[in-house]
Amino acid sequence: MSRSNRIEIDIRPLNGGASNRVLPSDISEIVHNEYTNKYLSNIGAYPTPENIEFVNHNLSIDDALILPVWSRGKLLIIPGMKDHEKDFDMQELSR
Repeated sequence: MSRSNRIEIDIRPLNGGASNRVLPSDISEIVHNEYTNKYLSNIGAYPTPENIEFVNHNLSIDDALILPVWSRGKLLIIPGMKDHEKDFDMQELSR
């Protein structure tokens, strides 16, 4: 899997360290917005309302494979691969 095909979002617990993993209550909205903006940035597009709507409609985060990598403090999001988790080597993705 090419690194360019995935979105990495930094996540850090609010308190309690890695063992507690308390995340903001609005984490899904935060992740959704970050995913959309990073996807557009990765392809060299500006986050205009039209481009955001295009990503939300055609490459929805709901259809993405989302993998938490707590040891790196990241979420890995792979667009369009929600039903393909078994196809990925988690050790490779964690690097």
